[in-house]
Amino acid sequence: AYERKKWWQIERERWHDGFNGISGMHYFYLTQCKIKSGTGGEHIRPLYRDCDDWIISQIHDSYWNCKGAIGLVKRRELGATSIGSALLPLYNMRIFTGSTFGMTSCDQPRIYKAFSDKTTVCLNEMDKDIAPKIERKNETKNSTYLKLAWNVDRNGEETIQYSDFYSKETSDNDASAKGFSGTRMRAAYFDEFPLHKRKRKLLSSSLPCFMEGTEQVGFLLWSGTVEDGITNEQIYELQQLVNDASVLNTKIIFAPAWWGLKINSAGESNEKEDFQIMSISHLRGLSQKH
Repeated sequence: AYERKKWWQIERERWHDGFNGISGMHYFYLTQCKIKSGTGGEHIRPLYRDCDDWIISQIHDSYWNCKGAIGLVKRRELGATSIGSALLPLYNMRIFTGSTFGMTSCDQPRIYKAFSDKTTVCLNEMDKDIAPKIERKNETKNSTYLKLAWNVDRNGEETIQYSDFYSKETSDNDASAKGFSGTRMRAAYFDEFPLHKRKRKLLSSSLPCFMEGTEQVGFLLWSGTVEDGITNEQIYELQQLVNDASVLNTKIIFAPAWWGLKINSAGESNEKEDFQIMSISHLRGLSQKH
C-alpha cells in the first residue's frame, strides 16, 4: 500500500510538472485517459502525436497560468473533442477535486455525443485507484449533471471532495445560452463554438464564471472546424472571433490542416505526405460535387 501511494504521488507531480519533455496535461492524457477508437470502437490509450503535444502544451500553460481562453481552429478528425471533452474535464476535476467543469457544443446532438463518446468513456476507464464515485447523475434531453466524489489524501488523512460536471445544450434559445451564468467554473470546453447560433450571448454570460473580482481564476477552451462545407456566413463569424480575440482575452491557435494525417512510429507528422493526403481528399470532395 505504501509503495502504491508513493507511486501515485510521483504521478500527481508529473501531471503538473510534466515528464520526459511533455507537459503535465499531455502526460495525464497518455497515461490516464482512454478514448474510443475511430474504427472498431475499442477503448484505447491515445498514442503520442506531435500535433497533440503542440496543442495540449499551450492548453496546459494557459490553464495553469490563467492567461485567458484558447480558441483552437482545426480540421475535422484532429482529435480536439477528445482533448476538450475527455482530457480537460477529468484532468481538471482530478487536480481540483472540489471544482466545477462546464461543457457545451453548437447543438444538442453534438453535446450528447461528446459526453457519451468522450467524457463517459474516459471516466469509466480511469484507474480505480484515482477514479471518482458518481454520487449523483441527473440527465434530461438537453443536459447532464454529475456530482463526483473523489478520495483525497490530506496530510495522511483520507477525505472526500465533490466536483460538479455540467454538460448543457446552450443554442436553442436566449435563456439556454445563459446556462452557465452564475456558475463558478475552474474550466470549460465549448465544442464547435464558431457554429453556435448564440455564441456571443453564451460567451458574454460565461466569461464572468472564470473570474474572482478582476482576477481570472479559470480557463475556457473552445474549438472550431474549418472544412469544405462551411458557409460564407460561418467563415465571417469565425473571422470576427479572430478579430475580437484580444478584446475577449483569447489566444487563437491554428492547427495546420495537414497535421496528423500520416504519423510515423515516433508520433511525428510528415508535412509532405500529409499535405498530399489532404490535397487528394480535397480533390475527391470536389469531384463528388460535380
